[in-house]
Amino acid sequence: MADFIKDGTGTGYLAKVSVENRLQTDCVSQDDATHISHMHEELYSWTTNHDVGADEYILCLKNTNSNKNLCIETIRIANDSATNFAVGFGTWNTVGGTSEIIGTNATANSANVAEAICYRTATDFTEDTGKMLQSLAGANTERVFRPEGKIVLDFNGVLYIKTSAASTSNCSAVIWGFFKDFDI
Repeated sequence: MADFIKDGTGTGYLAKVSVENRLQTDCVSQDDATHISHMHEELYSWTTNHDVGADEYILCLKNTNSNKNLCIETIRIANDSATNFAVGFGTWNTVGGTSEIIGTNATANSANVAEAICYRTATDFTEDTGKMLQSLAGANTERVFRPEGKIVLDFNGVLYIKTSAASTSNCSAVIWGFFKDFDI
């Protein structure tokens, strides 16, 4: 006969223990991005869509939150001509570029604002040695990279997307990320 465990809070909830002494449970699982968006309203996207010149940093994103890390969930890149893309880390000597990109909160009515700086066509930027990933995207195709929060930018960490598209190419890029505390 199976035993039951009372939760001890006086609500009368029970947990069933099988004859093999295993606790039987039901659960709902969510990825970090969904949980952070739902519970903390801190999932953001940074998006650009414009004509690019050759060898251009189409997006550079810097975490300016001194209390939380910025975890990259998804990177999407598309172009109207065949293009080599690179994603990596670097240092922004003087933050700036053509246009500032403001992070859009995934929770429509949230008053939370992304504590990050993002620019299209970033300037005065130095790449770290080695690229995290490189890919060729054919004309009118989209590349989607899903690190699912495993790319982490600590305070002042910078992530870039660079393209080698011709100056007549229209390029779009999106970075999705969420802020999260890490207990060490």
